[in-house]
Amino acid sequence: MSLSSVGGGFQGGDALLAFAAVQQGRMNDQMTESMRVADLRSQMAGDLADIKSHLEQANRHPEKFEDVNAELRAFMDKYGDVPELEDVTSTVGEIADNVSTRIGDAKREAASAYAQEHAQWEATGGVGPEPQPPTSVVIGAYKSETIQSWLGDITGKLDASGTNDQLTMIHIKQLNDNINNSSGMVSGIIESRQNATASIINNIA
Repeated sequence: MSLSSVGGGFQGGDALLAFAAVQQGRMNDQMTESMRVADLRSQMAGDLADIKSHLEQANRHPEKFEDVNAELRAFMDKYGDVPELEDVTSTVGEIADNVSTRIGDAKREAASAYAQEHAQWEATGGVGPEPQPPTSVVIGAYKSETIQSWLGDITGKLDASGTNDQLTMIHIKQLNDNINNSSGMVSGIIESRQNATASIINNIA
């Protein structure tokens, strides 16, 4: 960005001050956004660690897959629309879709079985207890290889996310240094003006 792009008809020290103000504003915005994304990455890392643990548990106790499904959906709702996190959410999204589809299929099968059972009960004149609709479904466990592949993918994304966090921290430090340098330049210009003004006053006096 050049001084001529500042606009406003500023010249000399005024142009430098205007330039510094614009640059500081942009760098502050960049630093705020970088810090926001870094905070989201930190939260996401914790959520992913929980998902890994709960996936393993659910494959040993498949009745817990509905809770994991809700957890995966909540994860995608929270992070799925953040472009900077797409490298992670794309992987988790595939897992979420797989689990959600499998549960949806199981629910449809259970509803169909209930409908047939209830129709048969009505056809026999309602003899015996009335069949009740299913309140929950339990899907079969995944193959161990599938779960391990998912966990490996998540671990890889967590490691990459940690590297991105380090790069983001470096970027934030650079921005902060640049802001401080810009502030120093502004202070120098103001001090120079004050000294020049004082000198003129002294000469007049």
